[in-house]
Amino acid sequence: MRKSIVVRIILILISITLLTAGVLVENPLRLVRVKVTIPTLINITTIILLVGFLVATVLVLSILKYCTKSEKDYLGVVFRLTPKTIVSKDDRDTLELQLKTLLNILKEYGITYIMSITYNAELNSTELILVVWSYERQIEKIVNSIFKIICKNWSIEKVKELKDISAFKVLGLKSGFSLTNVKRVFSEKLNTPSHKLFIDITVNTVLTMPLLRLRRSRRCNSASEYTIKLNELEVLKPLACSTVVELSMEQLLRHVGIFGTTGSGKSTTAAVLLKNIYRELNIPIIILDWHNEYTHILDCLGVREVYVHNPSGLRLNPLYRLEKDTIDEIVDIFASTLELSNPQSYYLQSALEYMLKNRLKPSLQTLQYILNEKIYEVSHAGREALCALLRKISFIARMFNKEHSDSEVDYYIENVLFKKGIHVINLASIRSLQLRRLYALLALRIIYEKLISLGITNRLRVVIVLEEAHNIFTKDNVFPAILVPEVRKYGLGFIVISQSLSILPQQVLSNINTVIVHTLISRQDKRVLSEMYEAAKEVLDTLSNLALGEAYMFTISNPSPTPLRVTLNYVR
Repeated sequence: MRKSIVVRIILILISITLLTAGVLVENPLRLVRVKVTIPTLINITTIILLVGFLVATVLVLSILKYCTKSEKDYLGVVFRLTPKTIVSKDDRDTLELQLKTLLNILKEYGITYIMSITYNAELNSTELILVVWSYERQIEKIVNSIFKIICKNWSIEKVKELKDISAFKVLGLKSGFSLTNVKRVFSEKLNTPSHKLFIDITVNTVLTMPLLRLRRSRRCNSASEYTIKLNELEVLKPLACSTVVELSMEQLLRHVGIFGTTGSGKSTTAAVLLKNIYRELNIPIIILDWHNEYTHILDCLGVREVYVHNPSGLRLNPLYRLEKDTIDEIVDIFASTLELSNPQSYYLQSALEYMLKNRLKPSLQTLQYILNEKIYEVSHAGREALCALLRKISFIARMFNKEHSDSEVDYYIENVLFKKGIHVINLASIRSLQLRRLYALLALRIIYEKLISLGITNRLRVVIVLEEAHNIFTKDNVFPAILVPEVRKYGLGFIVISQSLSILPQQVLSNINTVIVHTLISRQDKRVLSEMYEAAKEVLDTLSNLALGEAYMFTISNPSPTPLRVTLNYVR
C-alpha cells in the first residue's frame, strides 16, 4: 500500500514538472527570448497553485484511504486448537513449545493475534481459541500451512471468519475489557454454549499451558451433573437410591447393548433411550434402521426432530478417503459382504493401489476400468475370478449410481447427518441383504473417517444405533469389530441391538459397558452374559419368563442387575 502511494506521488511530481515546462515554454527554442511580464507571471502562479491543490487533494484522499483500510478491509479467522491426544505430563512441554513457536512465527509474519482458553466446567475439558487478523487475504492458508509444519501434536479447526474490525475490538483489543463481555461476545459471535467459561490471555502462552492439565478423561463423579434420566423406564422394585433409571455419558461413550428375542421390546427400549439422550444432550443421533420401524416408534413417543434418509438420497462414496492406511479397511468390507475369494480380494487390493499410485479419481467406475484394462490374468481360473469380481462391482455400482467427491461427502455429513436431531437411515429400502450389510458398513466407515478428521475428544459427539447388529459385526469381518474399541476417543457411542449375544464377536462384547437384556431363551446367550457380568443363576433363569417390555440392566460398575420395565402403552 505504501509503495503504491509513493509511485503516485512520483507520477504527480513528474506531471507538475512537465506541465510547468509547457506553460513557461510555449516554444522551447524561444525560451531565452521570452520577456516575462506580470500578467504572464500571475497566470503561471495560478496554474501552479491549481496543480498544487490537485496534488494535495490526491495525497489527502490516498492517505485517508490507507488509514480507513484498517476499519474496512481487515480479514480475521477464528480457529479452535485441540491436542490430538490426551495431555500427559510428558506431552505438555512439547505442546507448549509448538504453540510458542507458532505464535513467534505469526509475529514475524506481521499477523496480529489474540489467544484465549475455553474451559468447560461441565465436561472438565479445555480448548484454545486463536483469533488472527491481517490485511492479507490468504491469511487462512498462511496460518494453516504454518500450523501443519510446526504444531504436529495439535489439530486445528476453523470456527468462523470475521470481516469487521469491530468484532476484533469486541474480542478484547481494547484495554480493560471485562471477562463478562468476553464471555458474552464469544457466545454470540461463535455460537458457543453459554455454560463455557472464557478466559482472555492476550499474547501470553505461558498462562495457557497450566490449564492443559484439565484436558483429561472426564469421570462421572456426580450423577445429577453427568447422567441422563430415562423417564419412560422405571425400576420394578425399590432400590437404595431411586426408582428413576439413569444413564451417564461415560456409559454412552463406552457403548450400550440391547438384547432379546424378537418382539420382546428391544426397539422401543432403544427409542426411549434415544428420546432422552437427544432431550438432554441435543446431539446428532444416527439410526441404521434395518426394518423401517423407528420412524413410527419415535412418532408414538412424541419425538418431532426426526429426519428419514433413503440410501439412494445419501451422498456417499464407497471409496471415500482412499489412502494407503484405508485400503485394507475397504478390501475387508467388500470381501466380507460380497463373499470374495482370496484371488478376488487380491485383485481388488491391486486395483485400489493402482488407483492411488496413479492419482485417479476414487470411484467405482474407475475401479471397473482398472479391473478391465490394467489387471491381467493368464490362467483360466484367474480370468473367471476376475470376471466374477467385475460382476459384483457392477452390482454395487447400480446402487451408487451417482458417486460424490470427498469434499461433497464431507459437506453432506457435516450439514445433514451431523445436524442436531435423530436421523433414520432406512436400510429396509435395499432388498438385498448382502447390499444392505455393505451399505451399513460403508456408512459406518465414512462417519468414522470423518470423526477422525475432527480429532480426539472426551465428549460425546454422535450416537449411532446399530439395529440387527449381528448382520454388521460378523466374525469374518475384521473392520467393524476393531471399530468398537477405537471410536470412543473420537466421541462416538454405539447402541448395539441384536437378538443374541453369542453370535457377536468377543471383541465387540468386551467393549460394551452397559447391557439391557429383554427375554433370552438360548442357554448359550445366558452363558455369555454370565461370563460378562457374573450374573446369578436366579437372574439368568428369570430371563426366559420376562413379560413384554421388561428387562434387566447390567453394568460393569454395578454387580447386581437392575430390573426395568418400559412404562408405555405402545411396546414393540
